[in-house]
Amino acid sequence: MTDGGEARGRHATTYGQGFGGVVLWTVLGSFVPGVGLIMAGRRALGGVVLAANVLLVAGVGAALYLAGLKGIIDFAASPSRIVVAAAVLLVLVLLWALVVLGTHASLRRYAHLTLPQRVMSSGLVVAIVALVLIPAARVADYSRIYKDSVSSIFATGVDDTTGKNPNVEKANPWADIPRVNVLMLGSDAGSDRTGVRTDTVIVASIDTKTGRTVMFSLPRNLQGVPFPAGTQQAADYPSGYRCPDQSCMLNALWQFGVEHRAQYYPKAKSDWSAGYTAVKQGVEQTLGLTIDTYAIVDMKGLQQFIDAVGGVTVPVTEKLAIGGAHDGNGNVTQYPKAYLKPGIQHLDGYYAMWYARSRFNTDDYSRMTRQRCLIGYVLDQTDPMDVLRSFPGIAKAAKGNIKTGIPLDSLSAWADLALRVKSGGVSSLAFTNKVLGSTADPDFPYIQEKVQAAITAPVKATATATPSAGASPGATKTPKPSATPAEVPAGEAASLKDVCAPVG
Repeated sequence: MTDGGEARGRHATTYGQGFGGVVLWTVLGSFVPGVGLIMAGRRALGGVVLAANVLLVAGVGAALYLAGLKGIIDFAASPSRIVVAAAVLLVLVLLWALVVLGTHASLRRYAHLTLPQRVMSSGLVVAIVALVLIPAARVADYSRIYKDSVSSIFATGVDDTTGKNPNVEKANPWADIPRVNVLMLGSDAGSDRTGVRTDTVIVASIDTKTGRTVMFSLPRNLQGVPFPAGTQQAADYPSGYRCPDQSCMLNALWQFGVEHRAQYYPKAKSDWSAGYTAVKQGVEQTLGLTIDTYAIVDMKGLQQFIDAVGGVTVPVTEKLAIGGAHDGNGNVTQYPKAYLKPGIQHLDGYYAMWYARSRFNTDDYSRMTRQRCLIGYVLDQTDPMDVLRSFPGIAKAAKGNIKTGIPLDSLSAWADLALRVKSGGVSSLAFTNKVLGSTADPDFPYIQEKVQAAITAPVKATATATPSAGASPGATKTPKPSATPAEVPAGEAASLKDVCAPVG
């Protein structure tokens, strides 16, 4: 054997015998697995590892290129695939960590390092491995959370399967479905409520070819909602859903279905299904549209989501009460706890919910507008990276607070449709008192006429103001002038950017 300062053994190399060489080739061997082993003299093993690394990277790159955006969406829409991919990733990272450790050990075999240098080089390897292994473990954990949440959100909750479903076997799953209608319900439950109250009722009617979407918003206090012709409830309520005390409003239909399940909805397999069916049929009879599926969000879930992404910036255009209530005669039964002041405000989930639900000193129509606008502000201000960082909190908010009738095996088709909606644009028609005249005695044929006109209307140019999330928490300033619902002709659909005041 030669002196320890020379390269030794048939696998050894004259390179990398010092501290600098060990560090350099350990780092390079981490970025390009196999290179460090070759420089340490383990040429055969290093060559195999390097070739495997090149083939893996090339294979993944080619798969992503060939799959395209649609293929990636299809893959992401399968929770089981995500979990398997995360498990494979974790295994690959563990193998990579072994290569890094083996590379470093091979480089140090005959290097002359002082004790501090040995400690520093060992610390370097631990840091490199941890820098990759910890995120990989988090990805694996996120995949489990994702699968659990998706399984909860897309769980079967309704035995009504009359809606149109995309054909996922076709290249264009929506080829045979020109339009799909989604019922979106916001449940505003509380300690002062009996059962479920759907205070937010919106139908999104989507042109599946262009993605152009019209949202129809119905007031919670709509009375006389018709029941389907030929049903027992239609015979018992010939003038629609009405009560002498005027409590039979649209937002009470869910509870009506639950309480009269055996009498009017005997085919329903659960109270939940009976409640949903009552609301669905009422909305269909009101708008003259067939509802294909649904999305139901508990306001608590939306509050948790807003907290998870760090809040939302909104322009408060009028003084809004937090809390407060009146009785049926308009007498105050509970005074507000506080008020949201006019100006641009950055709100957490709790105050954002009061921005959307407050009506102590306003009316239902103002609240309808604020609810739609809040959705727009959240979508505009939510950064994808913030969503990724906040994913566990978002998943927790979604689980148990969001349900949809979209089948899990159709998720990729709906994800593709969502991209079309984003490019096709969204307009909105709220059936406020300016359109209806009266919620106590609405003209349903007129409502249906306006729905059809909005669906078939040509696309109009809209304002381009874009909400900004740059306002600091608590900061206020006078909102810039913008189009308001009063400036939009009654009964015509308008872009949310025309309806909602800009943030900045």
